[in-house]
Amino acid sequence: MFWSIEEVTMANIGIFLPRQNMLECAERVVREEERRIRVMRAVRDEEAAEAAAEVAADGVQVLVAQGFQARAVKEREILPVVELPFSTADLGLAVRKIRERLGTERPVIAFVGAESLFPHREGLEELFGFRLRLYGASGPEEVPKLIRKAAFEGADGLALDVGDEQDEFRIQAAEESFPGAWVQIETGTDSIRAALDGAERLGESLERERNNSARLTAILDLSFNGVIRLNNRREIVAVNRVIETVLGKKAAEVVGTPVEKVMQGIDRDSIEEILNGGQELFAGSVNVNGAVLLVAGAPLWLGNEINGAVLICRRVRAEDGAEKKRREDRESSGYVAVGNFDQIARTGPAMRRCMQTARLYACSRSPILLRGETGTEVELFAEAIHNNSVQKNGPFVTVNCGAVPEEEQAAVLFGKYDLRHKEWETEGAMGAASCGTVFLQEVERLSPGNQFLLLAAISRQMYWNRESMVRRNLSVRVIASSQEELEPLVSRGQFRRDLYHLLRAMELRIPPLREDREEISRLARAYVGGYLERYSKYMEVDEAAYLALEQFPWEGNLLQLDRFCERLVLGSRRRRIDESFMRTLMEELYPEPETEENERKPALWRDPEAETIARALEECAGNRARAAQSLGISVTTLWRRMKKYGISEKYGV
Repeated sequence: MFWSIEEVTMANIGIFLPRQNMLECAERVVREEERRIRVMRAVRDEEAAEAAAEVAADGVQVLVAQGFQARAVKEREILPVVELPFSTADLGLAVRKIRERLGTERPVIAFVGAESLFPHREGLEELFGFRLRLYGASGPEEVPKLIRKAAFEGADGLALDVGDEQDEFRIQAAEESFPGAWVQIETGTDSIRAALDGAERLGESLERERNNSARLTAILDLSFNGVIRLNNRREIVAVNRVIETVLGKKAAEVVGTPVEKVMQGIDRDSIEEILNGGQELFAGSVNVNGAVLLVAGAPLWLGNEINGAVLICRRVRAEDGAEKKRREDRESSGYVAVGNFDQIARTGPAMRRCMQTARLYACSRSPILLRGETGTEVELFAEAIHNNSVQKNGPFVTVNCGAVPEEEQAAVLFGKYDLRHKEWETEGAMGAASCGTVFLQEVERLSPGNQFLLLAAISRQMYWNRESMVRRNLSVRVIASSQEELEPLVSRGQFRRDLYHLLRAMELRIPPLREDREEISRLARAYVGGYLERYSKYMEVDEAAYLALEQFPWEGNLLQLDRFCERLVLGSRRRRIDESFMRTLMEELYPEPETEENERKPALWRDPEAETIARALEECAGNRARAAQSLGISVTTLWRRMKKYGISEKYGV
């Protein structure tokens, strides 16, 4: 039955307690202090969630609850909950009763119940002279088991949260396991007062937030930009009319949905960083229903805590008739970028940081320099940046500068001009990429003269026409790539310093696979699984065999790893691949190269510990006992580490 006071001015706070005597104690506090409470109720643990939904429909906005009941309501996210834990005084009174019954010095006393009931246990042992053992239960059904466990592990007494009045099992377990040496922990008036104070403060905060939300909604609807408000779980709380138009959905259809499901391709990791306080601002771009949105985000603070985030979305100008014609021409010409960030295979920390930067660079129209080794998905990055930029609807033209003879580079890049007819015979890559992106692979292979022409085209939109420079109004975004560091080339006079500085400002270094070594075994499993399915083969690969791959440098990155896994599947006549076989195949395919001094350069990357062990074995002529002694470890430990690092066979292990 519901209990209420002050019918005319009822507040929005409700109280759930598990036992009637606790409810009566709370009622006294409410009456004496003239607190405004909407609902008070004695509730069984298993009924708490359903009862919370019922009182929420009746207008309760904040709930005071204890133990498993608070947990059940929180898990269902029905109402904001203020927990009612035991105070230091509540726990101290229970300990004193047990000590009086036991009559022993520093007894071992077990606290059993929901762990959230015992936040104030620090310092209790010194204050009340006992040894504490906490047994936190995940649910009511676990409490009797933990009581018996406490007795089995030697506890002298028991302080128990007895739960609701119909839970006889935990009382029975307490009587059987701690006869005469257990007490029920009582919730005192100070604990109830503190919880009610917290609920009133939370209610005031929620009321302020509702008022702010109402004002914010009015402001959002007047904004020319799209605005999305998120909670701490990345779920959409509110959107304005601009976002409704972009999404083609009403606010009610997207509220409560994680933002990454509504705006596919948005950088989820960066938004998490904002919500966790690890990042102050977020910037990126996303495509929604064919519209390119430039997105900026920042955390929303409530006091000293982050209470969500706001995303400001600026829609890039829609294409006009001329741009639509160019887009259609581009699609018919085949100058289309199909790659995007969600197709990038690697997901390790180094690659995630790289993708965050790439998304930022995509918002700009300025040139970008991509630097990455063979097999690091450089081309995919270029296409992803284009497809998340304002140039998205334009062509994507790729030119490998290293594949074009020097004498033909100018014509391929900038076109040929007909002096007699005063028109361009061929438009070149820059002309073909108008209103789009030109991707220049191996930009360091351009001749000095063509480096100058590229600089002029990017910085001044000036193009060579066989006799002089002419201006062409081409809106082209240049993405260049290089496998080499350009700065040494600049120092040797092989690359123009001014062009280097033009490109260097937005350099994106794509990390090699060896910088995210844990990715190697994960990707290898995926590659092997794919080839097993393709070739209808069956083969098992040991975990140690996959881990052995992480010690190889993989200078060809994903390309090399992919080809290796195909060779492994096709060439193996075994049903089971162990670490030894994997290492043998790697050494066969990628033997240790010899240096000019005829010294062997190890192809496998080794942990520093592995190098230390190998050096000790060399110095001790392979004698494992002497090597182990010099390293300060046992021979058994040495043997295990030799096996771990693949240096065992050489020394007869």
